[in-house]
Amino acid sequence: MKKVIIAIGVLTLFSFNNKTNNNKEIAYQAIQVQQVLREELFNMYLSEGTLEAESRYVDAKYVESLLQEIIDAN
Repeated sequence: MKKVIIAIGVLTLFSFNNKTNNNKEIAYQAIQVQQVLREELFNMYLSEGTLEAESRYVDAKYVESLLQEIIDAN
């Protein structure tokens, strides 16, 4: 879990470097962070195999799909 938090923190900090980001760029950066989170949660699901781990992974996939819809709509 510590790796997930560190990866998200680093990607988030890099996303604030450019003050000229438009909404589409911000959404694209958010989806990149979500993809890392989803991959880490999938690995946790494979190693744990619990229903709770599967639920976290499914939630991450859902959030990623919503972010993709936002990008596609713009």
